[in-house]
Amino acid sequence: MIRSSKRFPRPGLVVLLTLTTLSGCEKGDPPPQGDSSSIQGPIVDSHLHLRTASAAQLLTAPGADEAAVAVDAADALAALDKAGIEKGLVLSVAYLFGDSDLEYADRVIAVRAENDFVANEAAQAPDRLAAACSVNPLASYAVEEVERCVEELGVRVLKLHLTNSDVDLRSGDDIARLQELFRLMDHHQGSVIIHLRTRREDYGARDARRFIEDVLSVAPRVPIHVAHMAGWGGYDQATDDALGEFASALQDGRLNGARIWFGLGAVVFLPEAAGPDTALASTVKAANAKLADRIREIGLDRVVYGTDWPGWPPVPEQVSRISANVELVRTASGMSEDELRQIFSNRGLLSPGLAWN
Repeated sequence: MIRSSKRFPRPGLVVLLTLTTLSGCEKGDPPPQGDSSSIQGPIVDSHLHLRTASAAQLLTAPGADEAAVAVDAADALAALDKAGIEKGLVLSVAYLFGDSDLEYADRVIAVRAENDFVANEAAQAPDRLAAACSVNPLASYAVEEVERCVEELGVRVLKLHLTNSDVDLRSGDDIARLQELFRLMDHHQGSVIIHLRTRREDYGARDARRFIEDVLSVAPRVPIHVAHMAGWGGYDQATDDALGEFASALQDGRLNGARIWFGLGAVVFLPEAAGPDTALASTVKAANAKLADRIREIGLDRVVYGTDWPGWPPVPEQVSRISANVELVRTASGMSEDELRQIFSNRGLLSPGLAWN
């Protein structure tokens, strides 16, 4: 069995999942719609995952009651159809194999196979799905694999996951590896979607600042999607601190706002999920309100809808998870109807001329 001790590093998301299973979602029903029925739904889902059976094995926690399963284009399209969403960006999870117990040669083979799978699946519906390859940026084969994805697969979107890849934004060596990949994507006129949060317990503004000033500065033309609003799911103080640094950089000109978006995937909590715990419900509601204020600060046009599907939200039927998340965002985000219409209309990396092959 392929194992990886570092593939479940997101305590914020664990809390989020626990909250949701306390709610009516555990019966397969989406969150209550409230007064949100007049809001036009999202045009795109900018954060979907496809995966092979091998990757699903890596994602299954030891002792888990239910194993992760392979997910293909047909599954993604069915979920998008149920939610009434036109297009999706499907991400490879090949970076997981950069932190596995496989031997080096087998690790490279697994990474290539995972990226091939996602590219080939997306090619089955080129009018609706765009693909993103992925690598562990610290791996010795990272540059070669990104070049292969662009040249052989025609994929010009790169997914990076700094937590699972054990990247430290305060390490000069790690920054250098990121710079190399960003320069490469700049050369190929590609785009990057990045899970920025690292494993550091004191992650926050300092790390976001290093990323802005030392990484983004070397690739001035690369469009960027910062997943989970610069966190790793949910919205805590560390995430707000990091997102606040992006807001400051946008305001003082250190960051080009025309090329950066922030994704809502797995960020919004459902206060009702806390059940009788009124203190927890208040905390969740306050976090959502804080997130809404920060979104207004960075600009509604810089926020894109996404789910982190198929893992979120964890309603029993996989095909219902995107539609359930749409209603969760509608009812719990603290955003007005007009604000949500703007966010739902944003395409981010799915804007024409960016992600499409």
